[in-house]
Amino acid sequence: MEAHKDSQRQWIEDKGPNGESNQGWIETYIDPENIRAYYEAFVAIVDKEQSKMFKQLADNSEVIIPKLPWPKE
Repeated sequence: MEAHKDSQRQWIEDKGPNGESNQGWIETYIDPENIRAYYEAFVAIVDKEQSKMFKQLADNSEVIIPKLPWPKE
């Protein structure tokens, strides 16, 4: 268990990778007793151009959100 926890600590500290993967027993929120978890695995590759656009969207969110067509609440 400690090896898995250490791997997760290293994974979250790796900022801005070009590609990444992760696997392990991750989600326990489905089980009310928190004893069972889903085993998950993924591989992700960064699309730098798409990431630039999403960053710009996030950077401008304070201007964009008030213009959205739903009530402020």
